[in-house]
Amino acid sequence: MHGLSHPLLYATGFTLVGVIGGACDLRTRRVPNCLTFPSIVLGIALHGTLDGWHGAANALIACGLILLIMFPVALRRGMGMGDIKLLLATSAFAGTQKFLMVLAASILIAGILAIAVSIRKHYLKTAIRNAFVLLRHAAEQPLTPHPELNIDNPTAHHLPFGVAVALGCILTVVLTIRGQA
Repeated sequence: MHGLSHPLLYATGFTLVGVIGGACDLRTRRVPNCLTFPSIVLGIALHGTLDGWHGAANALIACGLILLIMFPVALRRGMGMGDIKLLLATSAFAGTQKFLMVLAASILIAGILAIAVSIRKHYLKTAIRNAFVLLRHAAEQPLTPHPELNIDNPTAHHLPFGVAVALGCILTVVLTIRGQA
């Protein structure tokens, strides 16, 4: 690979996919399958090519863990399947070494963005109350979407999670370069 390190190639892959997916989500409120599905395959193939079967297994494990962690959120209609597929695509590149960092950074950034938007729209008190309503509903009815607070409700406030994934990918790379991840 002419001196390019494997981690640099993986980071470039997950960051490109995250940023493109985030831009699409911001613009259209959709993350296209023509981005996510080929990216999942390409991320796994890149790991396999550079690190053999162990590398491909590493990428597949990261994807499996993302499904295990995030699919219940989609089942509850807390996020769309495009968001899950974007996380799968970034995880295929990130592998087990960085997928949790990307996920944690994305969730943290989504929370910060949600708070900022709710303050700007004078909605913070309602947003906090809704968070507790959702927690109670999740405890009482696991895997059942809340009847009103879900992505299918056109009157509910929505935030494009792909933007948080894009920023989470960038933050992961920055922290890695600075030696803090």
